[in-house]
Amino acid sequence: MVEVTNSNNAVTRPRKRIWLRIGVAIFVFIFLVVLIHGIRLVSPKSIVGEIDKNLGPDSDITSVLHFMDTHHILYVGCVTALHTCYGKIYNSSIGLMKSHILIEFTFNEDGKLVSHNVHEGFVFAWE
Repeated sequence: MVEVTNSNNAVTRPRKRIWLRIGVAIFVFIFLVVLIHGIRLVSPKSIVGEIDKNLGPDSDITSVLHFMDTHHILYVGCVTALHTCYGKIYNSSIGLMKSHILIEFTFNEDGKLVSHNVHEGFVFAWE
């Protein structure tokens, strides 16, 4: 009777180790995918949607600056000769590829919003 128990334990232990190894392998794979690819914190599409929802063609520079302030967008600067203002969101993803989002607002001669562009840039962690 003791021999049967030992043989059952001998069969049971490798199965437990196999499942443990499979679980660790899956965890390591998911960790590497997240580390390399990253997790997006802020999507450029969501920013474009918020701009379309909150800023219309009659918006001026002060309303754009207020929009940037309420949505935690860093004000980079304005170029009056080009009638543009810039905003930036740092660290819009987590991982080896750090991303940032650059937002460009273009105004006409009257100071009204004409267009906006949202660009996403990537920088590797070792750069």
